[in-house]
Amino acid sequence: AKDTTFGGKQLLNGGYTGSFQVGADAAQTITFKMTSAFTISGIAGASKGNATIATQSTGEPFKITGVSKVKVLSTSINSIQAASSAQLAMANLDYMIKVVDSKRAELGA
Repeated sequence: AKDTTFGGKQLLNGGYTGSFQVGADAAQTITFKMTSAFTISGIAGASKGNATIATQSTGEPFKITGVSKVKVLSTSINSIQAASSAQLAMANLDYMIKVVDSKRAELGA
């Protein structure tokens, strides 16, 4: 992603800032930054504090709602050697993909 360019500009390196002209006057622009959109924390932040995550110890999903920061440690899923652990990892990954898809839909992509 760090090598992805469009029109000679790096888009996915975490530092892209862009502007759109939205009105007739020069100062009528919308500016946006893509500083954390492609990081796990950026995707988690885009989920607006709501997540359903399954843990390896119980296998049962639990919901996290309305918190400012949530840390998911790599020790939550120690390995994917067992089928149940792999399914758990895929369920959590599927949630993150749904968050990205919903944000793309909001942008009309």
